[in-house]
Amino acid sequence: RHAAMAEPLSVGLHAAEITPIRLMETVAIVGVGTIGLLTLLAAKLNGAGQVAIAVFVKESARPVAERERVIAQVARAVHDSFLYRPYR
Repeated sequence: RHAAMAEPLSVGLHAAEITPIRLMETVAIVGVGTIGLLTLLAAKLNGAGQVAIAVFVKESARPVAERERVIAQVARAVHDSFLYRPYR
């Protein structure tokens, strides 16, 4: 069970390692899947301040995402800046 997280975690750690992040600098991450969220944690551990998350939702899925409050739930889950850009 824990081994399944090794690859996504290594991707997030590697991304944060090769990206020069200054203390309390704002960074942007595209996507809130497993790798995106683990990258967010790695960036915070490397000193990032605010983290902006960009989520692309197909226009056809937007009503469902809004109804189920997916966007608000993700924003609360990461406790950081949140960008919503509809995908067309």
